[in-house]
Amino acid sequence: MAGSAQLKTVLSSKIAGILRQEIYENTIKVGAHLNEAAIAARLGTSRGPLRDAIHILENEGLVKTPPNGRTFVVGFSTKEIIEYYELRYYLESKAIHKILSEPENQSYHDWLNDLEQLLSESKQYLKYDDKDLFTTADYKFHLSIHTRANNTISIQVWKMLANMSITIIEMNKRYLADKYIHDLNATFEYHDKILLSLKNRDLDMALKNLQIHLQKGKETFLKIIESVANMTSKSKS
Repeated sequence: MAGSAQLKTVLSSKIAGILRQEIYENTIKVGAHLNEAAIAARLGTSRGPLRDAIHILENEGLVKTPPNGRTFVVGFSTKEIIEYYELRYYLESKAIHKILSEPENQSYHDWLNDLEQLLSESKQYLKYDDKDLFTTADYKFHLSIHTRANNTISIQVWKMLANMSITIIEMNKRYLADKYIHDLNATFEYHDKILLSLKNRDLDMALKNLQIHLQKGKETFLKIIESVANMTSKSKS
C-alpha cells in the first residue's frame, strides 16, 4: 500500500510539473478552464492523480477552483514573480545572517566543503546540459543554506517555493536564447561569490552577492517569460 501511495504522489507531482510548465509557457492561458477528462486523456492518466496535481497547483496559486467546481488558470503576473524573488531574498538573507552569527567550527567547514563540491558538480551539469541534475544541484545549494540555519519555518516555506523554483530553472535552460546565455552563466557565477563570502565570514558581501544573484535571476526569467509569450503569439498569427 505504501508503495502504491508513493507512486501516486510521484505521478501527481509529474503531472503538476507538466501543467505548471504549460501555464508558464502560455500553452494553457490565464482564465482557461481545466477540463479534467480532456487533460487526463491527453496525458494518459487517471483522474485521481490529476486531481492531486491540480490541488498542488491550487496551493501554489496557479489555478483556482470556485464553488461551481470549474478549475481555471490564474497564472503568475510579473508582480508575483518579483514578489517571489523578494521573498527568496528575505528568507535566505535571514538564514545567512543566522549562520554567520554562530561560532566557526569544524562542522561549519565541513558544510562549506559540501557546498563547494555541490557547485563543482552543478558546473559540470550546466556544461554538459544535464538539465535534471543541474536543477537538483541548484535547488540543493539554496536548500543547504536554509538547512544549515536550522530555521524550521524558513525551510518549510522554501520547500513550498521549490516547485516554482525548479520550473524557473528548467525554463531558463529550455528557452534561454543565445543572447541570454551570458545572463544565465553570470547568475550562477554568484553561487561561487556567495560561497567565498561565507568562507570569509563576510556578512555584507554574502548578502550583496545573494541580492545580485537573485536580481539577475529575476531579470533573466522575466526576459524568458516575455520571449516565450512572443513566440507563442507569433506561432498563432
